Amino acid sequence: MRALAARPWLLVLAMAAVGDSAGAPIAIVTGGNTGIGYYTAGQLASVGYAVVIGCRSVARGEAAAAALTEAGGDVINRQLDLSSFASVLKFAEAFWPDR
Repeated sequence: MRALAARPWLLVLAMAAVGDSAGAPIAIVTGGNTGIGYYTAGQLASVGYAVVIGCRSVARGEAAAAALTEAGGDVINRQLDLSSFASVLKFAEAFWPDR
């Protein structure tokens, strides 16, 4: 948590993470294949979060998830296009199938 406290913006993102009572908390980061999203995913993974990055490009997302996992994180990629309601719904249903 000390790493999160040093970065208030990261703490806000972590507070929005989904709790997982069976293990590590889960954080969902959109645009996690590049830039701020990639950095955020890496920081969350480094402090023990299981991270799901949502990216439009499956290939780019898989490459980013592989790099972050190789660096010691628990990161997976799922296709997500925030401009498409169908894509957002499919992404959400993967996590909350009963809703």
